[in-house]
Amino acid sequence: MPSNYLTPDPIQGTVDLDDKFITDSWLVDQFVGGTLFTCGYNISGQLGNETRVNYSSPIQIGSLTNWKQVATAYYATAGIKNDGTLWSWGDNNYGQLGNGTRVNYSSPIQIGSLTDWKSITCTFNSCSAIKTNGTLWSWGYNY
Repeated sequence: MPSNYLTPDPIQGTVDLDDKFITDSWLVDQFVGGTLFTCGYNISGQLGNETRVNYSSPIQIGSLTNWKQVATAYYATAGIKNDGTLWSWGDNNYGQLGNGTRVNYSSPIQIGSLTDWKSITCTFNSCSAIKTNGTLWSWGYNY
């Protein structure tokens, strides 16, 4: 019986997700590291490839490497690189990119110059991150 969960994988070719135990670490190993790949809806540039074109197959995002973690939200994306720097891109109408503006960016921009970001999560129109010292930081929509 054919699988209902076939997906293109830029590293392994077509992957049958029925045969995979999907964990956060698997996703990080497959789609975060040497380069970043993404696909999907892109109305606000949240895929980070300098366009607003939707993609149904994974595409490489720029030439930046060494991604530690990436989080997505409604129309924005944020990530932390292995060097502890914070990056974001996409819709910024509520300040969810964290750069103190409300300007949208369709490619990754570095947020500040700090290098002590440990982890990040994003929701509807906001993001929260933890620094290596354990402090919690949040920005974006605060209705």
